[in-house]
Amino acid sequence: MAEVAVQQPTAGDRQDGASKVPQITASLVVTLGGFCLGLSIGWSSPVEYILGQTTNTHNASACTKETTQSIVNDHFFWTASMLALGAMCVMFPTAFMLDRIGRKLTMLSAAPLLCISFLIVGVSFNAYAWMVGRFVMGFAGAAFGIAGPIFVGEIAQHNIRGTLCFSFQLLLVIGIAMEYTLGLTGNWSVVGCVSAAFPLIFFIIFIFMPETPTFLLMKGKSHAAAKSLQWYRGKNYDIRMELKELKEAVEEMTSTEVSYKDLFRTVAGRKSLIISLGLMIFQQLSGINVVMFHSSAVFQSTGSVLTPISSAIVLAIVQIAGTLVSTSVVDRVGRKLLLYVSHVGMGVCLCAVGFWFVCLDCTSSDISAELRVIPMALFCLYLMFFSLGCGPIPFTMVGEIFPKELKGICGSIAGFVNWGSACIVTVTFSKLKDAAPPYVPFFIYALFCFICNVFCFFIVVETKGKTLEEIQKELQN
Repeated sequence: MAEVAVQQPTAGDRQDGASKVPQITASLVVTLGGFCLGLSIGWSSPVEYILGQTTNTHNASACTKETTQSIVNDHFFWTASMLALGAMCVMFPTAFMLDRIGRKLTMLSAAPLLCISFLIVGVSFNAYAWMVGRFVMGFAGAAFGIAGPIFVGEIAQHNIRGTLCFSFQLLLVIGIAMEYTLGLTGNWSVVGCVSAAFPLIFFIIFIFMPETPTFLLMKGKSHAAAKSLQWYRGKNYDIRMELKELKEAVEEMTSTEVSYKDLFRTVAGRKSLIISLGLMIFQQLSGINVVMFHSSAVFQSTGSVLTPISSAIVLAIVQIAGTLVSTSVVDRVGRKLLLYVSHVGMGVCLCAVGFWFVCLDCTSSDISAELRVIPMALFCLYLMFFSLGCGPIPFTMVGEIFPKELKGICGSIAGFVNWGSACIVTVTFSKLKDAAPPYVPFFIYALFCFICNVFCFFIVVETKGKTLEEIQKELQN
């Protein structure tokens, strides 16, 4: 009688025995960092509107009006842009810190900086102090944006990893909505000081969470890694098989030393870099951060029936809904199809907004309140299309088209280019809106959306349903 071979269960087969509560708890705490990054991104929009209202308030003193007018007219576009500049500058230092001091200490060191930056913009009333505060805000906030998803990805089991990583992006969008809501107070000091509390809350809670098992193994701390893995899987879970597989994966990853030169040694490396950087640049050339940084000012110029801050809150809620919708379709259809639909939809919406401003500029009569809802509806559609493809897919493809030993390097380069492009677009918009009619920027951003589809058709490869080896082979050819 033939013997029946008994297959040993793998870590994946035994994942149902692990407790998900510690993983979910830690992930929710980490996503608070994403929430703080969202607060940073959303700060400039309500504050710009509040400052504009201050200059028009009869009760404000002449000194306050003069100072506010100076900040709004001469310095605010630089203040808004400093977030992107700070984020751009932190990309490579964060990559270094993640490998040297760990995922946990990187985020813990960013939290006090973010708290201080919010206090600077909440307490001071000086344009240059605000620029410094915004730079630090971008520096610390973007560190969360890099370290947070890595931390969650390393502590979560594969059957819940996607959902937990997605929660970071969701909390980021909710943070933007929260900052817009704080703008309803009409006090820029309240916006800054209340926002400063959230990084502090994160620090107090997160300090008790263990470092990721992956990083501890990278540093040769096997005993600490075992304790960490046991904490994240629950005390009744047998971690031996999963720990063994994790050790093998870390040994394979650390056995190969890579450098930036490795990106250019193969056709696949060069093409991957062109695709990732191209998508990052076009994402910003679509004007997304102009909408997020200056949404209140944009809505004020359209003459919307809602207040600019209320309109911005509606916009943020729509983005939350769009983010939820995108997760249900991103793994069902091809990446390229989503990029096509996303950029065409965004381009059409931006063209329609441009034509709205043309009509507004040409007509001499007042436009009815019903028609003034059109720009907000178009911006809502724009954000829905952005969340469908242009927003998440560039970052998704960074994780798909590069070999795993190059993902850290390439992620830093992609983040640097993305935030650098955001800084340039934000500054040029502020200059352009003063030098040209209001419809010009939107037609320019629409043109770049359509050009991106040409780029996607000829350059971008489809990655859905393909292994890393298949993707690399296609890029090499």
